[in-house]
Amino acid sequence: MSIRQRSRDDAFPWRKKRHPIYPPRFWDNVSKLFLERRALRELDRRNDEAADDSSTEEESKSPSHGTAVGETMGFSGPQERSAVLLRFARHGGPDLTHLRGYRPKGARRKKFRKVKYSGEVSEEIPSRELSTLTTGLHGRCLEQHLIDHNILPPYYKDRKGNEAPVPANLEEIRQAIGRRRPSLSSSRCTNDDFDTFAKVCNQYQPTVHMDKALSIITGRHGLSETYAVDFSNMDDLTDGTILWAYPDEYDGAEPEQLHKQIRADLCGLLYTSRKMVLPIVPNNVVVATGSLLRDQLQAQYSAALGSRAVRSLQTYATKAGGGGDVYDNKAYTLAWIFQNGVLQAFTSHPLPPSPSSPGGRPGYAMTPVDMWLMTKNAASFREGLAAFRNGRDWAKQMRDDAIAQANQRRADAAAASGGAVDDRRLDGRQGRHTGRRGQFTLMTCCRHRLGAALAVWCRYALASPALYRSRR
Repeated sequence: MSIRQRSRDDAFPWRKKRHPIYPPRFWDNVSKLFLERRALRELDRRNDEAADDSSTEEESKSPSHGTAVGETMGFSGPQERSAVLLRFARHGGPDLTHLRGYRPKGARRKKFRKVKYSGEVSEEIPSRELSTLTTGLHGRCLEQHLIDHNILPPYYKDRKGNEAPVPANLEEIRQAIGRRRPSLSSSRCTNDDFDTFAKVCNQYQPTVHMDKALSIITGRHGLSETYAVDFSNMDDLTDGTILWAYPDEYDGAEPEQLHKQIRADLCGLLYTSRKMVLPIVPNNVVVATGSLLRDQLQAQYSAALGSRAVRSLQTYATKAGGGGDVYDNKAYTLAWIFQNGVLQAFTSHPLPPSPSSPGGRPGYAMTPVDMWLMTKNAASFREGLAAFRNGRDWAKQMRDDAIAQANQRRADAAAASGGAVDDRRLDGRQGRHTGRRGQFTLMTCCRHRLGAALAVWCRYALASPALYRSRR
């Protein structure tokens, strides 16, 4: 096991655990259900609750616990005892629902699967848990949940055949990431480097080789500070019933680049984690260690959070929560998916609120940019490396521009008010004030986010009692 893989398991042990089921509100609100394991588990849970309710009603209608057996069965003498007992046994015997430890008929039983061996009696073995790579933020029902909240996947069409708008600067992005890099010329990035990369991608262990491949693509040695960071501090984009995003890696700005008051006002939109030293405004995310559907959903949701972070800076302290060209139909966020030697690039850009969007929230559309088969030959390998690193530089430029705009707006507001600026700032969400009277520090913001995270954990723990036992 490599150092990178061992560090992931030691630093993030919960990633090996099975995530809790979604709360009932998730299944009640999704517009279309798909035949999936989690949907079947929710159906079993609801059937069990209905069976428990029916058994409780039968128990309430049963005779009192102190009634004698003879009075209940209705015989008066010893001559009738034998015939009545036989007839009583044929109909199921006495009512035991009032006894301690009684198991209702509809109670859920442990699922088993039979494994037959040649020449031996079949043995019953408990079913194995889902693989680590197939748990978490994934599934067709989750995809429909994101669509219901106007977070659109690539190539999306509604029922009327209307496609999601393409960002106006798509060609500009393609030109920016398609430039040649002198550091990746054939003399510096040799065929031996390509052979090493191809061998890594063909290794059997998927998680290990993905981590090594990411190290080669990003050009970083060892674990990055943004490796496997859960976006647990960021406000939900939907109704709060799904887990937070956790890309494999992301790029952001140093917190010191942004004024501390802006960071406090937009804490839930900029900070990915409660560790305030980690980079903020994650507008360049990488996903590479899951199935194709899981990676696409993870990149879609993570990039939407990054796009919202950039937009919150662009609309900070503007009139009515956003003036001018708030929705300029341009993308400022990139998402990268690496699967089986193929590197794909996507953009995410905000959309104006639609009439059907819940709460009038803005939407986010994901658009494909290009793809590179990096295991084809050395030339394709160098093109993929150049595209990713050019895209990372482009995302940094977009991020720095948005931060500079927000800092300048705050400086202008301070100059206009004679140096005194109201602590309440518009965060770009329909003019909602997020600050408080008096000093609103980052520590205060951290305490609020921690309390919200604990509330979410308790909600899921109540929905799935096995969650607490799995984390002990």
